[in-house]
Amino acid sequence: MKYLVIFSMLLIGLKISSNQAFAHSSKDFSQIAVSIGGKALMLDYANTPELREHGLQHKRVLCDDCGMLFDYEQNQVAALWTKDTFLPIDIAFVEDNGEIIRIVQMMPFDEDKQSSEKPVRYAIEMRRGWFSQHKVKVGAKVVISLPEE
Repeated sequence: MKYLVIFSMLLIGLKISSNQAFAHSSKDFSQIAVSIGGKALMLDYANTPELREHGLQHKRVLCDDCGMLFDYEQNQVAALWTKDTFLPIDIAFVEDNGEIIRIVQMMPFDEDKQSSEKPVRYAIEMRRGWFSQHKVKVGAKVVISLPEE
């Protein structure tokens, strides 16, 4: 009986710490409405340097239509990696006018950075294969409902 109580306490502790880790991975992200290839989505919104740096790190699950929009606030050559990311992802680099100029696929824990190659305002991370599954290619338009400032 004593071991059952200890085991139960360990499981409760693991559940609490895993819930805290999950909450930490998404607690500071607001949501933003985005349409990609005509498909309406609500994505996590990484619009500060701290949120962009955190990205999808440590997330272990990503629903079919979940992802993240990185807003660089001004045009720049963007580079992303998946050093602390457990999930295989697609990254679409998007110009200020909403046009996707590059889509790359990345595996978890890859320290090689993938660059937009040209200045972009946004990057979108989705689960790997999402863009091809939805027939979204380079040249497709993204509509972002930016919050009023």
